[in-house]
Amino acid sequence: MHQRGLSLIELLVGMAIGLLVALAATSSLVFTRLSAATAEDTWRMQQESTLAFRVIGAQLRQAGARPLVAAGTSGNVEFALGYSGLGTAGSPTSLSGTNGASNTPDVLQTSLQNDVPTETRDCLGLLPTASTTDIRAAFSISNGDLMCAGSSTSAALASGVEDMQVWYAERNGNLLQYRNSPLNWATVTAVMVCLRMVGDRQGQATVATTGCNGEAIPSDGRTRRTFVRLFQLRNLTP
Repeated sequence: MHQRGLSLIELLVGMAIGLLVALAATSSLVFTRLSAATAEDTWRMQQESTLAFRVIGAQLRQAGARPLVAAGTSGNVEFALGYSGLGTAGSPTSLSGTNGASNTPDVLQTSLQNDVPTETRDCLGLLPTASTTDIRAAFSISNGDLMCAGSSTSAALASGVEDMQVWYAERNGNLLQYRNSPLNWATVTAVMVCLRMVGDRQGQATVATTGCNGEAIPSDGRTRRTFVRLFQLRNLTP
């Protein structure tokens, strides 16, 4: 029985088919790796933003809080004295902030009175000393990190944060008007915070996006996401 090998044409056709299969597999692998990297960046940004909003929200909801103390021997209670807040001595406010010029990051500040018996903590989870009258927090962006300056120190809350923009809902009768610089801090009833996050990995298949103020952000191969949260204030100035 005679055996016959492959002809040159058959060998070349087989090699060509094998090469096409290898190219398809390689392309699929590259696409899968890029998709996985994008998904990982997106997951990280979501986790970082969730943590940041949890801390910011906790400070905003407590802003302006004052402990209740006994009013003499009457059996009644009243708000403790000594709260200085962020305004003037005669008119303390629970909020303050700085509007960043030309789409630069904003700064947000909150304040509440230290309630020693309940061990009220600052934005870093630290317990202020008993002599601390007001617990203050200042949120800002520094070198891609969302920073919080607490009662005694400053530390990063989240990484990969390119921008933070803040709007304040001012009460005007039955109407609310959102401003980036309130006319009267005492009339603010809610705060909207926007964080623009950026991924760690480069070389991603991205497109141009928009920032918190609607500004154009050109594509540079890094994944970006914008997250917005609205927080209602609980301790409004009477």
